[in-house]
Amino acid sequence: MSEDKTLYVLSKKEYNDFMTNILFRRRLASEILNYSLVIKVFDEWEAFYASLCEYIAILYRFEQVLEKVTLAGDWDEKSQRWFVDKLTAGTVAIFATSEISCRQELLIHNISFLLH
Repeated sequence: MSEDKTLYVLSKKEYNDFMTNILFRRRLASEILNYSLVIKVFDEWEAFYASLCEYIAILYRFEQVLEKVTLAGDWDEKSQRWFVDKLTAGTVAIFATSEISCRQELLIHNISFLLH
């Protein structure tokens, strides 16, 4: 069997951008959740609450995956990037996609995490 020679990389800039967005959006989502506990109309609550909690969980797990990259990936100082295995690269892609998808779901509830 031939060995897979494909390289998957995550640059330090990409990592920093992901982490900055995750931390900002998770803090904002938590504030929205706390504020909504006080003002939200209860009949609209279930779908909104489920989407917001799912979003917070995805951000938390995404952060954990990125931390794994820094601990388990092979760092190249010269190119300022981590080389990661196929499974880790796939996991990063899945969480990046899940974050976008869940953020789109929250737009239905008039919640946006983009800086305008």
